[in-house]
Amino acid sequence: HIQAFAKGAEDFAFNTKLSDRVNQWQAKLAPILEEEERRAAFDIHRYSEDLLESARQGLQRIKRKSDGSEHAATTTVEFDSVTKGCTQSDVCRLFLASLSLANSGNIRIIDEDRSTYIFDLVSSSVERPMETYRAPSLAEQA
Repeated sequence: HIQAFAKGAEDFAFNTKLSDRVNQWQAKLAPILEEEERRAAFDIHRYSEDLLESARQGLQRIKRKSDGSEHAATTTVEFDSVTKGCTQSDVCRLFLASLSLANSGNIRIIDEDRSTYIFDLVSSSVERPMETYRAPSLAEQA
């Protein structure tokens, strides 16, 4: 009986510690999940359009000098300038959108300086290649 009691006490102590750790984890995670639920659903096309619009506006500001004269047009944009004032989650979403835009040919990532993320605006219209994509196996059937 003493061994059974000792085993039961040991199990209880282990389960209590485990329960405490699970409760601490849940208390830490609950606010994070609640905040995520309040955010809008991720729409990569909307974020792509937002990124391109911010880039166009940034380029317009760069294009004009303080004296009002215009100088040579540049198409190079720093990612930091596009995401200024964004929340951390929106920066992540915009980064993913930029990778999608690079994949579809709207922007070209410039690999000069690895300390900043710079891209070249190639096309300002959002391409949606997955909407018109037909798998080769389906194309053969047509």
